Amino acid sequence: MNDDAGTSTARGDEPRKELGRRIRRGTIAVGAAQIASQVVSIATLAFLFRRLGPEPFGLIGMATPALLLARMLAGFGLQESVVQAEGMDDEARDRVFRMNQLAGLAGMVLMLAAAPVLAWLFQSPSLLNVTAALAPTLPLMTLSSVHQGWWQRHLALAALMKVRLTAQTCAAVAACFLAWRGAGVWSLVGQQWLELALLAALIWWASDWRPRWRGSWWDASQFRFGGWYTGAAFCFYWAQNIDKWLLAGLLGGTPAGRAALGMYHQAFNLTLKPVHLVVSPASSVVLPALARLKRDRAALASLGRQVWWLLAAILAPAAVGLALVAEDVFWVLGGARWASAATLLVALSPLVLAQGLINISGSFFAAVGKTRSLFRGALAQAIALSAAAGAAVVWAQKNDPTPVESAQWMARAIGVTASAGVALPYLFYCARVASIDFRAFLVGLRPIVLSVLLMGLAVHAARSLTRPTLAPSLRLVVMVVLGATVYGWLLRGWWADVRSWWREWESCGSASRAEI
Repeated sequence: MNDDAGTSTARGDEPRKELGRRIRRGTIAVGAAQIASQVVSIATLAFLFRRLGPEPFGLIGMATPALLLARMLAGFGLQESVVQAEGMDDEARDRVFRMNQLAGLAGMVLMLAAAPVLAWLFQSPSLLNVTAALAPTLPLMTLSSVHQGWWQRHLALAALMKVRLTAQTCAAVAACFLAWRGAGVWSLVGQQWLELALLAALIWWASDWRPRWRGSWWDASQFRFGGWYTGAAFCFYWAQNIDKWLLAGLLGGTPAGRAALGMYHQAFNLTLKPVHLVVSPASSVVLPALARLKRDRAALASLGRQVWWLLAAILAPAAVGLALVAEDVFWVLGGARWASAATLLVALSPLVLAQGLINISGSFFAAVGKTRSLFRGALAQAIALSAAAGAAVVWAQKNDPTPVESAQWMARAIGVTASAGVALPYLFYCARVASIDFRAFLVGLRPIVLSVLLMGLAVHAARSLTRPTLAPSLRLVVMVVLGATVYGWLLRGWWADVRSWWREWESCGSASRAEI
């Protein structure tokens, strides 16, 4: 891809109608790539679940929170700063790239230093080598971050998703081959290495831009944006990983505990798959519109309600449906060894809706320049989920449950707190910052809630009737089709509004794109 391709036309020469078509094509490409990505991911998991069993996933899961923390610090919000900056010349882009590489190297050193500490803390000597082997993925990640931000800035979404999907698919095939050859947990480590290395290589090959290494290594404006953004990201990281840290300390010292931890990690990851599938394509349209409307608070408030309604309409049935078919999902993916993970998936399923709405709301804070407000909301979320996770660990220590039972109580604590104690207050807070009528939003949820409840009852009744006669794989397909059909029919009149919203977003996004 030529980094400057379309840049001049994007500055005003290209007709708005053509810009709208480019945004629509990019959004469709992102949606299609997300679907393909999830198909690759689920197929890979099904093979690795059966080939490796839960314990290697538990071991990699103990290293993952530290890796995510190091990646967040290495990224420092610099990719997002490239996307959001009002203007950026080649010199500024070079400075951001250099800052990013320094952060990546610092993250690698931090990860290497943490390896022996984690192995000692979780009483798992094998964790030392795994954590150390994951450390070099940090500079591999930063090699492509600024390039990705630049492509996103100029709406080269289709090209970016093709590169990401290619890297993911090649790494997935390699992981399956390594697992088949008996590499165990190293097949999971190799998957991360190859995906990030191939992503960087493909992006550099397809890009005309080559950063220059001379000049200043510091950009104060990007650092300020990245500082608040990283502070908020750290709080979100803490909220999404405190449960895993505590469970690793509680269960990581025994094979049975690591198996339960692996089940918890994979159940958590499955709940986030619908979120990733929906939020990324939505953001590709919503973010340009937000950039255009940040000075028109009335229009921004209207857009906010529409986006929340749309995501609730998609993610609420996904959350209910995932809980209803959790047993069949893990039976199909992993077989009998993963059966206990179904209860974890049921308990965590409320995260589908809660996390989706929270994730998209961060775009509102960033678009209106309220990264400090974003940090405060993220901090409150981290405190609430930390209290819930801590209470689950205290209960486990007092009652001496099995490892799986400890994981179940953690899943219940996180699922209930995130949905009932965090999501609604966080949305209310976001509504105040963005001047959104929160009461109008809640009133507009009525048809969605009613349709989800009726769909859930239909799927539950059908599953009970077909359970003795249908195999889990066939029953899963039938229930998904039935649920989608019933829900789509119940909410059929509501989708006309969505089409009109989509046209509004494209119009705003086109105008925003013309001003970059």
